[in-house]
Amino acid sequence: MKIVNFNNGIKLKIPNDWKSEESDGLVALYDPENGVGALQLSSYNIGAASPTDVSKELESYLEDKYENIVVKAIDGHAYSSVEDEDGIYWRYWLFLKDVIAIFVSYNCDKSDKGVEDSLVEKIIHSINCPPPF
Repeated sequence: MKIVNFNNGIKLKIPNDWKSEESDGLVALYDPENGVGALQLSSYNIGAASPTDVSKELESYLEDKYENIVVKAIDGHAYSSVEDEDGIYWRYWLFLKDVIAIFVSYNCDKSDKGVEDSLVEKIIHSINCPPPF
């Protein structure tokens, strides 16, 4: 595993054969040789803003894109998954780390659904934020 740094000083671990690209505050992570999908991350410093209901925030974002969205709250993380009209399977997460809101999405062809799930979850759990000062 190797460590990748992205905007706001956030760090995470990805497999050595994965690549990372950053553009306009969005980080894309993927395996260029054997991967079936891509993981995208962005983060926002919410500072001293009032507590954010991550489930409502994610639901609001997804309602603009899809119908019949179900957002689940698990340990302070909001999560949803959906297949779009083009046959692409999407997973979405929104969660807070200190004063940083982190938005994560993963997509792959629906026929590859589940192939990279355990690896994607390990990457997400490895996210480390800078101290909030």
